[in-house]
Amino acid sequence: MVFVVAQYQSDMDGADRFMFWALVLLFVIMIGGTVLAVFGR
Repeated sequence: MVFVVAQYQSDMDGADRFMFWALVLLFVIMIGGTVLAVFGR
């Protein structure tokens, strides 16, 4: 995973950077939703 990210950032243009951060944001939202579902009861 880390290797993929490092390779990704080496030759990233604007669109790829947007897609990358969109995936990161989606991942964070998924994790946050899971944490809220588990601990928010």
